[in-house]
This record gives sequence, C-alpha cells and structure tokens, in this order.
Amino acid sequence: MSLDPQIAPLLRALNRGFPPVHTMTGAQARATIRSRFVPPAKPESVAEVRDDTIPGPDGDIPVRI
Repeated sequence: MSLDPQIAPLLRALNRGFPPVHTMTGAQARATIRSRFVPPAKPESVAEVRDDTIPGPDGDIPVRI
C-alpha cells in the first residue's frame, strides 16, 4: 500500500527531529510524544462526556464516551 501523496509532506514535517520510536524505551517514547502535544486554543464543545465500562476478557475496561 502506498502513502497518499497529499499526506506524505505532513508526515515528513511531523517526523523531522523525532527520534525513531524503536530506539526508545516505552517511557521515553511516551514522554517525547507528550512533549510535542499542543492543545487547541479553544477546544471543541461536546454535549456530554460519560465514564462507563465495557466487558473485557479479564473484567470490565473503563472507557470515556
């Protein structure tokens, strides 16, 4: 499968200066990704946020809807 030519430049820009994830520990990768997050200046409004659970193989799994 080939990469959509319209998204390729965006991915290159996002990856610029980002170390390959496979060279980091899980904690390092999470910290690096978190450090690049920029929250929106004005988050989009939503009607409702609800915490719930769904059944999982080893018990309920918490979800936010």
